[in-house]
Amino acid sequence: MKTLLLPLFGLALATQAMAHPPKSEQAPMRHMLEQLTLSEQQREDIRLIVSESRADKRVYVSDIRLAKKEFRQLVREPEWNETAVREVMTQRMALKQDFMLSNAQTRHAIFELLTPSQQQELNTLSSPDKTHRASQRGSQWKKMSQRLNLTPEQEDNIDTIRAAFFSTHERGQHPHRVFLQAERSLIQSSEFSQDAWLALFAQHQTAAVEYAVARAKMQHDMFNVLTKEQQNQLTDIEDTMSEKGRKGRRRGQHRA
Repeated sequence: MKTLLLPLFGLALATQAMAHPPKSEQAPMRHMLEQLTLSEQQREDIRLIVSESRADKRVYVSDIRLAKKEFRQLVREPEWNETAVREVMTQRMALKQDFMLSNAQTRHAIFELLTPSQQQELNTLSSPDKTHRASQRGSQWKKMSQRLNLTPEQEDNIDTIRAAFFSTHERGQHPHRVFLQAERSLIQSSEFSQDAWLALFAQHQTAAVEYAVARAKMQHDMFNVLTKEQQNQLTDIEDTMSEKGRKGRRRGQHRA
């Protein structure tokens, strides 16, 4: 069974550029900081920074979640509506901007608290293990395709749709990944400021929206290859995983 459902699996969590963002390729900050030898004062300062940041970002969560739900509904309509998708993606990016800026400010403040040797160690820890993650994703997609019981014809149709997308969008060149690399350098720089971050965000915004719309069209076409029963099954699986993810994040927040 081919691993064809990567773009569909987790669709409820979105796969759009910057407006999705993708999950960062860096490991969660909390997990990385736990591996550093921090002084008690550093730990206390970091807890205060994180607590204040968390309170600031709560105001965005419900709006972002609503935009995500609206996006999924649009992608899964029988008829493709690019105008509506583009509008939702643009709105969602505006919502994400303040959320992501707050996150960047938090990461910069924490980075500034570290000693040079700790900063270097943090950079080493934040390097993604792409080989491991690719293998892990491959296993998940294979299980998903088996659970949906795709026919050979469905596999071929999905493969054709994906090939058409990647013929015009180079693999691995997700605009958000490009943004994350530039953002990381800015966050660790003495030049970091709100204005500098906003300028960087604006620089990548157009490419992010265009990529998001194109990928949404691919997702729409792939979703409509499935039977109604398979569509419902996929939605149920994603909803379950999304809920598990939220519970996991809440547990993590309580431990922080």
